[in-house]
Amino acid sequence: MIHPSSSHTNDSVLMPMLMGTVCLKCGDEGFPETLVFCKECQACALHRYCLNGPVVFWEEVIWFCEDCEVKLVKPSSFDICVSASPKNSDSISLENDENKATKKLRNCINRVKKSNQQAHNIIEERKLNKRKISNQLAHKTVEEKHDKRQINNQRQQKIIEEEKLKKRKVISQQKQDMIEEEKLKKGKVISQQKQDMIEEEKQMKRKAIPNSFAKTKALSSDNHKMPLPAQPIAKPIWRGSLNFRNEAGGVVTELLAHMSSLACSKVEEETQLLPKVLHADLLPRSVVWPKSFKYEGPTDMSIALYFFPQSQRDEKAFDKLVDDIIQLELAIKVAAKNADLTIFPSTALPVQHRRMQAKYYLWGVFRGKQTSRKMNGAVSIADSGVYKFPNRQTNIGSHDSNA
Repeated sequence: MIHPSSSHTNDSVLMPMLMGTVCLKCGDEGFPETLVFCKECQACALHRYCLNGPVVFWEEVIWFCEDCEVKLVKPSSFDICVSASPKNSDSISLENDENKATKKLRNCINRVKKSNQQAHNIIEERKLNKRKISNQLAHKTVEEKHDKRQINNQRQQKIIEEEKLKKRKVISQQKQDMIEEEKLKKGKVISQQKQDMIEEEKQMKRKAIPNSFAKTKALSSDNHKMPLPAQPIAKPIWRGSLNFRNEAGGVVTELLAHMSSLACSKVEEETQLLPKVLHADLLPRSVVWPKSFKYEGPTDMSIALYFFPQSQRDEKAFDKLVDDIIQLELAIKVAAKNADLTIFPSTALPVQHRRMQAKYYLWGVFRGKQTSRKMNGAVSIADSGVYKFPNRQTNIGSHDSNA
């Protein structure tokens, strides 16, 4: 029930009541200054614009809540009579004006609410769009990071695969090189074996023609018996090292020289004059190969000295030197005091004399010196590929003068 009053309520009295009170109709605090409290209980409140009837902002409104309204006394017969009395024209006009004002106010409030709702909807829509955009950006950022990780992983995987491929290629190349090297070694061994077999067959087919030294030895022997095969005398006659003048640092230390059991006394005399360090040259074997060897070939009777390493620690360097001399078809020449010592590999001997304890070795002969000889045609083991012999003279070491 609403009863407007002509007097205004003091704001200082109403403000404490308005704090924290909500409207019973709209359930919102709204504008606290427009709240109207129940005249009876002063606990319940309604906004002026939520009340039924005309909205009055400039006068006091007397309002009773539903609970208090039931407690009110029924109106007297006078009031009923007054209310039943016909309304005058002024009251009707006033009521019409109030109704129009109320409608205008309600329309205004509705427009405000509608505009507020539209603004709220726009704000919510913008917030929703912002959330969508932020979510899209976040999703896009996550996808970009994921793509970057995939790209980085692919790059790393590609690098790893390339490294693995390179390693496989290197390992495959190394294996191929090892296989080729083994094939080459086997081919050389087979070729050497075939050569040994051919030489052995040749030796078996033809009778050995002894050289002049062997013939003299055979004629002077008792009962004209054939001499025993040459063997190195157990006690070494010389020990020292080789120093190659055309090889940087090419020194084979601690060599032992053993006289052949068929060598003459001149070999012993000349060997005892050798220095501890022999300054040697590496030459093509064809340059220093004696003519007698070209026609008949060397035999065990041609050996003056046997050369072996003194200890096991020298075997590796000695075997390397022997292999290089064999593969490159070289010979060693040492200028002694009265003669030249020429050293060859044991592969130049007949098959039965080529190995000593299953290994190749070096053997040497003494040859008379030549005054017109020049030190040309030296080669180096360290050189790889093609060996060149400048100003090569074919008459070097052309005649044999074994001591």
